[in-house]
Amino acid sequence: MVGSGLLDRHSASAIDVAYLEPGDAVRVSDGPVNFRDGAGLDAAILDVVAEGALFEVRGGPVYGDGYAWVNVFNYGYGTGWMATDFLAVDPNGFPGDGQ
Repeated sequence: MVGSGLLDRHSASAIDVAYLEPGDAVRVSDGPVNFRDGAGLDAAILDVVAEGALFEVRGGPVYGDGYAWVNVFNYGYGTGWMATDFLAVDPNGFPGDGQ
């Protein structure tokens, strides 16, 4: 809420992830979480990802439906979108091809 000094859960999340860039590694920190084919609650759910899964940020954030969304990649799941409320940066990075 502007002017009140308070931020709701989603506004705080959007601020926290504003620095995410392609190539950053993120882990599902509050799972399971829906893995979608687009940024938004209306996008089809491709899979449900367990807590701890590691992804690489490929794009975003995109803001919609009260969430900040990032386009992510994982060798097992492929490419899709997840809400950042359920992700945390992994300082160890994401393994490259063949690692």
